[in-house]
Amino acid sequence: MNNRCLFCAQRTTTACCLGCRTIDRSTMFETLLTLLGKAPMVGNYYDQIKVICHQIETLEWLLTPIQFTPVTHFDLKVHRVDQEAKLYLQQASLDVQNMIPIEVAADVRTLIELVKNEIFYNNRFMHIVGPLNEVMKNIARNFAFSELYEIAALSNVLKCNIRSIYPIIDYRPHLHIMNSTFEHAQYSIVSKAICLFWTHTESEIDARRSNAGNWSPNHFVPLLLPSDNSQSQNCLAQPKISGSGSTPTKATTKNNSLTQVRIPQFNQEDDERRSFQVPSTVIMTTNEIKTPRTKRRLQLAETCASVEGTIVEQKRMQARERMAAKRAAATSEEAERQRILARERSAARRAALTQEKAEQQRTLTRDRIAARRALLTPEEVEQQRSIDREIHAARIAALTPKEVEQQRILAVDRSMTKRATATPIEAEEQRVLARERTAARRAARVSEEAKQQQTVAYKTTRLQKTVKQKQTVMKRKPNQDAKVDWPKPVDMDCKINCLKNFIQHMSMDSLAECVCGICNIRRYKRDLRHVPLSKIPSIELLKIHPDLHSMIPKIQEINSFNSNDSNVQSSTNNQSFTCINDVINIATTLPLELDDLCDSLKIIFVESRMPQRSQLKHILTVRKKKIYDALQWLNQNNPLYRYIIINQSTIDKLPDDDVPECLWATMEISNNTEAAESERSSYIPDP
Repeated sequence: MNNRCLFCAQRTTTACCLGCRTIDRSTMFETLLTLLGKAPMVGNYYDQIKVICHQIETLEWLLTPIQFTPVTHFDLKVHRVDQEAKLYLQQASLDVQNMIPIEVAADVRTLIELVKNEIFYNNRFMHIVGPLNEVMKNIARNFAFSELYEIAALSNVLKCNIRSIYPIIDYRPHLHIMNSTFEHAQYSIVSKAICLFWTHTESEIDARRSNAGNWSPNHFVPLLLPSDNSQSQNCLAQPKISGSGSTPTKATTKNNSLTQVRIPQFNQEDDERRSFQVPSTVIMTTNEIKTPRTKRRLQLAETCASVEGTIVEQKRMQARERMAAKRAAATSEEAERQRILARERSAARRAALTQEKAEQQRTLTRDRIAARRALLTPEEVEQQRSIDREIHAARIAALTPKEVEQQRILAVDRSMTKRATATPIEAEEQRVLARERTAARRAARVSEEAKQQQTVAYKTTRLQKTVKQKQTVMKRKPNQDAKVDWPKPVDMDCKINCLKNFIQHMSMDSLAECVCGICNIRRYKRDLRHVPLSKIPSIELLKIHPDLHSMIPKIQEINSFNSNDSNVQSSTNNQSFTCINDVINIATTLPLELDDLCDSLKIIFVESRMPQRSQLKHILTVRKKKIYDALQWLNQNNPLYRYIIINQSTIDKLPDDDVPECLWATMEISNNTEAAESERSSYIPDP
């Protein structure tokens, strides 16, 4: 019980359970096609496809031998027209445009043929379309991709000749093989022939949109003659026509009625691993021509190819002429814009390419250039070189010095990148080619031209040496004329001024200066340490010695100011001064209550009469919002106020824009002159 049924996935001893053997044959083949289409989704997809094909081969009752009977004419009651293929047929060769493409059901026998004779097909077509195990991933999916392997395998399955017809869409020289006649391995004179047309399930626009702007077929369909075209039928039977439009049919032992098939099976009595003798499946060169019929086929193919090539070349010439006329009519700004857009499109196209595709594009470009040069005569080659040199010189002359330098930098970068990515063998090949080009260029020069270039080079070298000598002399003259008396000391004022100018122009906080409070020497601020007075140990040692009191004026006032820690005058003016009491406690209790504020703040007015309320507003007005904003700013930006809690209830008691009533209520008038004099005794005017 290690096997599973291919149709219902139930465990069984064979590839098909007893219940599924009653399913309709067409449904069975559709199920197998779906199963093969899911196989490429796994990692080892090729092994999975081979396993499924080997299991299908065990179903001998399903893969019964067939008798191929081609149908040549279209029957409206039996066949159905493929509308998409009919549109693509208008782009095929003229001799098949009157034929009718029909829809057919897909089959799985071609996959079995490819897996069964893998070595034969690899040897035959691997150098053209790549190894079979890579393209099998797309072949297994229906309507995904159609390749040369399929039509060659179908020819051997049907044991008939197949004329392949490829539409002229993105047609390139390597697609000539797609417009050929494929002969099966057991070829004979009486072999039947059918016509198959490469097409796509979507329109050309939709197919290009889903394939990065490229078009490639994803299946092929049979071509039939119209039912009333007897003349075409007679022409089709002539040997000089490569194939005939027909569709395969099958006649089995179970059902003797003729039905259409997409890919019928080969005879079972053939050896499973037989080694085919290489037939003339695809006529490539004249050395392979054996019969007059194949010669006529080759001549017809060459004629069609030459006509198609001529048409393509004419279209290219017309396109170039239209582009040249458009460039001539465009202004300089429009031309520059078009060049920029073209460069952007080219850059986007190159960025979207993988490394393998980019290398393939470069190889194709080199091959096209080499083929084009091989067709030119020596005079045409020299003329083309002269034109290229003139265009290059005109382009360089139109560039500005900045653009010339930019182009030079880009060229150097490209050269360095190419050298960095090149292998040692490629680098050696490039050096050999460069030496050969240099030698050929030198050999092509006339002796007089070589002498002239040597003379110009000699004059240029002499001129450069003369200019360098003059520059050296001009540099030495100023140094010789300057008279300096050395050694000469620099005075102190000059040093101090230079230092001041340097500090002022640097504008850096690290160069700020301060005066030391102990030694009274100017130092850089970064070298000083700020210490609060409250944290200075043994602060009494900073007091001035009594012997110096007579030498320093007003020493009594200074000592009184320094020793008064609880009542320090902070600001004065010509009319009043304020004294903050108990500074440390105030800093920890902000904001104060209004009553405590009146006790902590003392204001003295020296006037002859009581001040009016309007006068007090100029200096004692309190704004509640301003105080709250100031405390918020201090709390966020000043580290000394970081841990202070703002008392909102105290702030709410303050007026919005007025003098607090407590200050006005506690104001009193003093006529005591002696008290006023004692208050002024500690007053120290500003120096």
